[in-house]
Amino acid sequence: MRGGLVAHLRHSLHWVLIYSNSPAAAGLFAGNHKNIKTGDRFDTLHLIGQTYAKGYLKDNITAAVDRVIELVEKHGINGHAAALRWTVHHSKLEAERGHAVIIAASNVAQLNSNFDFIEQGPLPDEVLEAINRVHGEVAGSGFPYHA
Repeated sequence: MRGGLVAHLRHSLHWVLIYSNSPAAAGLFAGNHKNIKTGDRFDTLHLIGQTYAKGYLKDNITAAVDRVIELVEKHGINGHAAALRWTVHHSKLEAERGHAVIIAASNVAQLNSNFDFIEQGPLPDEVLEAINRVHGEVAGSGFPYHA
């Protein structure tokens, strides 16, 4: 979630509700970029895969994600869970303003797992600080959500 865009919307358009989708970067934080199979989300043989690859599969982004995954795993948290927990508990979204995170899944078990991750609460301070540092390193190099 881009902080500048959220701040602008919050300041100039007080009535705007913000919904965050793809909080785990299209599976990037689950490591889906490391073993791409035909037909997968990052498979560049189809248009969707080309779009995701262009937005996410950049050396600085994948290196940063790999560092985050390595760190969170030392705390017994997987990358996907860390991304969900960061978005829900630490991002600029404000539930009291009606902001929300759209949680999706490919099946009911994954949906339940996503909710379980979120219910684990905020991330440990060390993890949060590291994710925020990494975010600062890659800010602006992901998907161009606005012109």
